[in-house]
Amino acid sequence: MRWIPLLLLGLGIVLASWVGLIFLARGLPPGLAKDLANFLPASATTLRRLRKDPRVPRSAKIAVAIAAMWVISPIDLSLDPPMR
Repeated sequence: MRWIPLLLLGLGIVLASWVGLIFLARGLPPGLAKDLANFLPASATTLRRLRKDPRVPRSAKIAVAIAAMWVISPIDLSLDPPMR
């Protein structure tokens, strides 16, 4: 049970770094990076609203959750061969 505080600390550090990156991204000049920085928080808001909406079927919520985990995952799940 000693690993739970470490897990929570790690999660807190990751979340704090995301919040810091969002604030830093607001100072970016106009362009693709700024558009992406604005898109990610909007996507998180949309995911939260979909999760709470009773009109959205459970299967769609599960599919969106899997897609979100795939996007957030640091593991590359593509089947492309490594570059040489």
